[in-house]
Amino acid sequence: MTTLDIRKTISTKIKEMPDNEVLLLRVLYYVNELANNPFLKQFDLLSKLQDNWDGYGAPKISNTAIDNCMTIVNHLKVSENIEILPTEIGGVQIIYKPNQSERLSCNVGDKELSYYIKKDNKKTYFSPFLECNEHNFNEVANNINNFRNA
Repeated sequence: MTTLDIRKTISTKIKEMPDNEVLLLRVLYYVNELANNPFLKQFDLLSKLQDNWDGYGAPKISNTAIDNCMTIVNHLKVSENIEILPTEIGGVQIIYKPNQSERLSCNVGDKELSYYIKKDNKKTYFSPFLECNEHNFNEVANNINNFRNA
């Protein structure tokens, strides 16, 4: 049986299941994805920050921004040289810095994200105010995954 045959069989079986069992399968899949996420502890810490966490009135980090950021990092093939940080406006920042002269920095909010790429200490690409959606999450992840080739 090929992988495609297995997927078709599973898809058929899922269609025959009651909605509550399908929901349970999705939850189990999501939990498995989280368990394999090297950034899980950082996301947990971000979710526990309260209003004024920086002492200057910053709002707590939005759960939607955390979820959006998690979607991006779940697509990453690298986990080294990556920082996940809170922003002063309730979002999350991803910084990929493979060395001193290169970096990709991405600010992720509830509805928008923006990012820039810097190579040889020069900003080489900036993409402001993209909608938070699967296409743009993949774009950021792909830029990190293919950073050396960009």
